[in-house]
Amino acid sequence: MESLDENQLGDKIKLLVPYKESYIKTPFNVWKFSFIGYLVLGAITGLIMLYAEFIMMPSYSASDADWDSYYNSYRTMATFAQMSLVLGVVGFILSIIFALILLFRNWKVIGSAKDLSAASAGQAVGFLFIPIFSVYWIFIAHWKLSEGQEKFISQSGITTSNSPKKGVALAYCICTLVPYLGQAAAWLVLGPIKEVNQKNVSLDIIRASNG
Repeated sequence: MESLDENQLGDKIKLLVPYKESYIKTPFNVWKFSFIGYLVLGAITGLIMLYAEFIMMPSYSASDADWDSYYNSYRTMATFAQMSLVLGVVGFILSIIFALILLFRNWKVIGSAKDLSAASAGQAVGFLFIPIFSVYWIFIAHWKLSEGQEKFISQSGITTSNSPKKGVALAYCICTLVPYLGQAAAWLVLGPIKEVNQKNVSLDIIRASNG
């Protein structure tokens, strides 16, 4: 069987992805469990505080309750709430860190495509930390990633079962700039949808390129 040289293969050989599925799966799984942990622990903290302040405290009466017993119960609940809050903050920080790692690796997977908006994966993530400029760059880092994935698929000629959801990524970027409800929608709804989609597309690219 005659082997093909690089000129015969054209751009496809340049778009091969030198990564295994674990390159994307590992940071995604850590992000997923950190994010879920943050949500669960945040909910637990809120419920404990609401119960203590609006149910337990109003029910106390100095005439028919033992103050020491009430105070010890209240202090115990406050301790649990504080522990849950601290663990939730840890989960929140981890989810941000691994979301950035995943963003970096998603860009690395398509790094050999032509005409990408971000010159490198490092710039895609690093420029998000530049004050003011990051308002513009968030669109490049997140929305243009989905567009870049689409370019890679088109340029390489591979077939994937998942298509980049550019509309979701764009909506996520816009909502991050809208205080309160917009940011809540971006963080709790659009962000997870975007992360799952971009992860799935990257995995499809890795499988097709290495298969």
